Amino acid sequence: MFEAQADALRRLLGDPSRLHHALLLEGRPGIGKGRFAAALAKGLLCEGTDAGRGPGRLACGRCPSCGWFDAASHPDFRPVGLLADKEGKVAWEISIDPIRDLESFIGLTAFRDGARIVLIDPADALSGPAANALLKMLEEPGERTVFLLVTHRPDQLPATVRSRCRRVRIPAPTPSEAVAWLAADAAVAPTEAARLLAMAGGAPLHARDLADPANLTAHRTLLEAIGSLPDTSLIAVAERVGTASAVRWYPLLQRWLGDLVRVSAGASPRHFPESAARLAQLG
Repeated sequence: MFEAQADALRRLLGDPSRLHHALLLEGRPGIGKGRFAAALAKGLLCEGTDAGRGPGRLACGRCPSCGWFDAASHPDFRPVGLLADKEGKVAWEISIDPIRDLESFIGLTAFRDGARIVLIDPADALSGPAANALLKMLEEPGERTVFLLVTHRPDQLPATVRSRCRRVRIPAPTPSEAVAWLAADAAVAPTEAARLLAMAGGAPLHARDLADPANLTAHRTLLEAIGSLPDTSLIAVAERVGTASAVRWYPLLQRWLGDLVRVSAGASPRHFPESAARLAQLG
C-alpha cells in the first residue's frame, strides 16, 4: 500500500470518531481503493492486542481473524462485486440477489462477537433495485455492522445512498512513489515505469496491468487504430477497436483526446509523448 493511503488507514483505524456504519471510499481509478478497503476490513476484524498491531491499530497479520481473512474464509466478512458467468464474462452491474443475500448475514450475531463487514466494490455498479435494497439496510444496519462502498464514480450512486455514508477520499500516490512501486512490482526500469504510468493516466494498478507484454501489445494496437483517424475510415477503426472491451479502449480514447487538446493549445502531450509528432499533425 502506498504511504499516503497507509496514513489514511491508520487514521481511520486509530480514531473511532472517523468511522461510521457506512463508508463511501472514493478516488481515482487504478490507485488501489479495493486494496485499501480490504486492509480496512481486515484491520476492523483483527483480534490482535500486542505491539504487532502497530500504530493506528493496523491488522496484526498473525491472529486467527487475520488468518481467516487472508484465506478468504472469515465468517464475519462478506464481499460483493461483479459476478462472472460460466463463460467468464463479467456482468456489467450488481443485481439485487447478492444484496438480498446480505439480509441474513447482517441479521445474525457476529461469529467472533465483533464487527461484521460488508465490502461492495464497485458500488457504482449497483443496479437500481440493488441500490434500493441496500438503502434499507443502511437505514437499519444492525449492531456493529460496517458497510464499505468502493467507487470512483460516487455520483452514479443514488443521493439517498450517499447521504447515509461518510465519504472518505482515498489519496493517490505521488508520481515518484508510483514509479518506484511499479518498477519494483513489475521488474522494469524506472524510465519504463514512468512511461507506463503516463500511458495509464497515472494509475499504478492500470500501469501494472500494462506491464504484461500481451496487454501492452493490445494497448499499442488500439492506440495505433485510434491514432490513424481520420486518415483511416471510421468503420475500419471501429472494427479493430471493437475486438477489445470498452474497459480497454474507452479510457485510452479519452487520454488520446486529452493529449490532442493539449497539443492543439501549444502544450506537450501528457500520456503519449512518443506520439507527439502525430498529435501535432492532427492538432
